[in-house]
Amino acid sequence: MHDWVEKLLILQDNDVRIRKLQAQLDSVPADKKATLKAIQDAELICADAKAKVKDVQKAIKNLELEVESANQKLQNFQAKSSMIKDNSEYRAAMTQIDGAKATIAQLEEKELVLMEELEQAKAGVAVKQKEVAASQQRGHEMLADLDVRAANCAKQLEVFKAKRAKAVEGVPSQYLRLYDRLRNGKRVPADGRVLVPVHNKMCGACHMGVTAQIINDARKGQSAICQNCGVILYYED
Repeated sequence: MHDWVEKLLILQDNDVRIRKLQAQLDSVPADKKATLKAIQDAELICADAKAKVKDVQKAIKNLELEVESANQKLQNFQAKSSMIKDNSEYRAAMTQIDGAKATIAQLEEKELVLMEELEQAKAGVAVKQKEVAASQQRGHEMLADLDVRAANCAKQLEVFKAKRAKAVEGVPSQYLRLYDRLRNGKRVPADGRVLVPVHNKMCGACHMGVTAQIINDARKGQSAICQNCGVILYYED
């Protein structure tokens, strides 16, 4: 293996590590945002459950007022009926009383249904409150871990950046310029490696076949660029 290839491979290994660390560091804000959103979503669901309880309580209160009003009407009808002497008027009064009693019975039945619904809603709130507490605890732990990750990545980045400054020494300028241009370009392979070997007459990055001339250039230690993906190719003895 040619000397410049060995030196550039060392530099590339270092740069790949820097790339990964930087990606981890850059992902911290988004990860924090997602964690906070998960906590907020749990809190919103719990708030909705509490709102449901209030709605049911309000409905029960309204029914109680209706029952109270219906009972007052019933009492009025009963009081008036005691003073009626005419049979037809008395029968009409009895019809009003029966209607008032039926209304009260219907309202009380609705109230019982709402009371059951209220108990279920309160139970739902208790469940959601536990879920919120768990989400908050889990979220705070994740946020703390993200802070640790960020601090560790920042420290390691400084170390590898210092190593890079030494690794560039001794790399011929023409190869270093080509390497830097490719690794900062738009067609960088997913693993960040722009210096790859030729394997079985194929590029080690895109795995497409390369020409015999490119293979010969790589074997001689000359600049050999993959005609398919544009990476630098070297030949392994």
